[in-house]
Amino acid sequence: LYLIQGQIKRYFKYLKLKDLTDNIPLYPKVPQPKAESVPFTEEELETFESHARELYESGGDKNYLRGFFLARFTGARKHEIAHLQIKHWHKDGPVNSHFKLPKAKGYKKSEKGSVGTLFASNDTLISFLEKDFEGRDPEEYILAKPCGAPWFRGINGYTNAFAKKLKKLGITGKQPWHAFRHTGAIELFE
Repeated sequence: LYLIQGQIKRYFKYLKLKDLTDNIPLYPKVPQPKAESVPFTEEELETFESHARELYESGGDKNYLRGFFLARFTGARKHEIAHLQIKHWHKDGPVNSHFKLPKAKGYKKSEKGSVGTLFASNDTLISFLEKDFEGRDPEEYILAKPCGAPWFRGINGYTNAFAKKLKKLGITGKQPWHAFRHTGAIELFE
């Protein structure tokens, strides 16, 4: 179907070039999905979560578990998570919370100082955030070095760190953040 739609697009481009039509109908705006965008299996999620939890509880790098929970249960993009600070989280009730996003690509801040909302209404995520944020400086980044600065300077550092960790655990062929987003969307839908 995707290939046929491509042929249809080329045909209508030709007709438009010859001034025989005004538009190019019947063609999707979204490109064909890549195989690596398929979400993780339950076993892969459990493997990664248990390893990240071990690191977190042993005093190792806590950012893997933090990033995993945020990406999986909010569907946030990596650039959104990278810029989140503890002060951006607002707990609305026992089962509802949200983040006021400080900035987003291509958008200006509104008068209230935020460009959007990231919903974080999952029991597991809320209880984790409450425990994780306890005693931390509100100005500190959620994914942070021990000094409170962002975990990485560039956005690709987040993807590379997660990709290396997944490869080490034997989970290959996945785009970490994108697949976590898909997993979160599927869980929310279910």
